[in-house]
Amino acid sequence: MTAMAFMQSLFEGTGAPELGYFQPFFVAATPKNMDPLLRPFDVCGAYEEWKKSDDALREAFSFAQSRVLPIAEKIERKITATSEAVGVLDLADINELAELCRLDIYHLQKVDGICSLLDEEDMVVLEYEYDVKTYWQKAYGNAINYKMFASLWHFLKDGALTPLLEGKAAPHLNAMFAHAETTIPLVSLLGLFRDDQPLLANASDAFIADRAWKGSCVAPFLANVMLEVFDCGGGGG
Repeated sequence: MTAMAFMQSLFEGTGAPELGYFQPFFVAATPKNMDPLLRPFDVCGAYEEWKKSDDALREAFSFAQSRVLPIAEKIERKITATSEAVGVLDLADINELAELCRLDIYHLQKVDGICSLLDEEDMVVLEYEYDVKTYWQKAYGNAINYKMFASLWHFLKDGALTPLLEGKAAPHLNAMFAHAETTIPLVSLLGLFRDDQPLLANASDAFIADRAWKGSCVAPFLANVMLEVFDCGGGGG
């Protein structure tokens, strides 16, 4: 759907009147379990084993126990103080609340609904919990997370960058569409947003605040990884 929306926007108003002023275009799609370029994690058994292992989940789980559970207890007290509702919130409930809050802010610019249960400090903690899990399962936490995408990098480099640098013909635009599970490892493969130390459960508040790896920057609701080649003239490449 993203590819279709992108192409419709790109070619809107460029076609003939009898075609509704849309330029015809073609989008190629590959079944998700047969796409070694954009979705190698679907066909890599070693990665699946790592993703589900204790080592991949340990830091996020430890941080959730020490920093997220107290948020659950605080929200329980807020709810029981203003209503007759009685219940126990678990980690999954808190993460759902955080996601609903993000959606309220993004789609409705609303902060007085579900977001009123969480304060700014809570959101900082919950964002870091999410980033720790992503870091270990999809990014720098294990080299397998991003080395799977070496084929994608070579495809991009050999199909577009190398020909241009050698003065050969190359496509003006090669657009590929996927999800965060692709952009996060690719960004890691390129060495972007890398901290000097791994994201750990016992990280200091100073590190949490100043870290380079933040999911809200690396892979927000919509993210693009774009490679450009510039001709600066002078024969210097």
